[in-house]
Order: sequence, then structure tokens, then C-alpha cells
Amino acid sequence: MKAFFKIVFGKSGFTLMETVITIGVFSILILSIFGFFLVFNKTYATENTRLWRLNDAQAVAEIISADIKMAGFDPLYTANAGFEEASASKIRITFDKNLNGKIDPKKQKTGEKSEIVTYSFDPSTKIVKQILYEKTPSQSSHAILENIIDLTFKFYGYNNLPTTDISEIRSVLTTFTLQKQEATGDNVLTTLTFRSSLRNP
Repeated sequence: MKAFFKIVFGKSGFTLMETVITIGVFSILILSIFGFFLVFNKTYATENTRLWRLNDAQAVAEIISADIKMAGFDPLYTANAGFEEASASKIRITFDKNLNGKIDPKKQKTGEKSEIVTYSFDPSTKIVKQILYEKTPSQSSHAILENIIDLTFKFYGYNNLPTTDISEIRSVLTTFTLQKQEATGDNVLTTLTFRSSLRNP
């Protein structure tokens, strides 16, 4: 056995100083690897949360965009459809989906989509609401997105110029910022911007 140690470690084996240095280097290496995995795990959790929130936001964006594109749909030119309200945090749009020549204040048959749709952001609750048949006896609303830090509508008219005249709106730029708190307590912010052009200007 002594002969074995002499071959592997030399005649005198490891000194105390060599042992301490070896343990120190090994400890630093382990701590470095552990630190790397901590950073990697936090980054992964952050990106996973951001992606999850982004998927929610994109789903809502598609709903809002689809309704904006339909604003003013009035094939018989008798419903006076279009934007009824357009502000930085709220829009109300109408369209004659059932082709009866007017904007109906309630559903005419089961399964029929609302012809009056409102999207509104309340910064105090951080909620975006979809309101159907606003200002009618059939009004109903529900939250479609929560934990919203900011939502802004910007309106553009002819020649892509900003406008505040609802009769001139030809496209809407929508931007909202979502917040999600991780288990670590960190807040993850995700911003989504999309533009919707009216199909029936």
C-alpha cells in the first residue's frame, strides 16, 4: 500500500498546503457552477413567464383587432356604423353583422354576435374589459385581460396621419403592457403593440 501511494502521489504524498489549496479550488469551482445554475434557472423562469403572458396578450390582441377591422361594416349604408367613442383608453365600435340595415341593441337570435362592442381599460384595477351592447338594456361586460400596467389606443386617418375625429379613423394602433409577478417576487413586464386597419373605411 505504501508503494502505491509513493507511485501516485510521490514519495512524500500530499502536503497539508496542497490539500488545502485543492479543496479551495474545488470549492470555488462548485460555487461557480451552482451560481451559473441559479442565474440560468431565474432567466428561464423569467422568459417562461414572459412567454406565457405574451400568449395571453396575443390571443386578446387578435380579438380586439378583429372587431376594430369590422368597425363601420355597413353594406346597406343605412346603419351609420363605425366608431361611437375613441379615446386613449376606450373604444366603442358598431357594425351591421346580421345585414339588417341597422345596429341592433340586443341579439336578434341565439349565437348572434354583438353589433356594439366596447374595449375599456381601467388603470385602478389594471383590467381590460370587453363590454357588449354598452348603454343599452342588454349591456354585459367581462374582463378579458388582467394585470395590465398600461393600454393606449392611437388613431390614424387619411394618409396615415394621427386623428381625433372618429369619422376619419382608418386604423388603430394598440399598445398594452402586462405585468406578471414571479415566485421570486420579481415583476416581469411584457409590451405588445399591434395595428389594425379598418376593412370598411
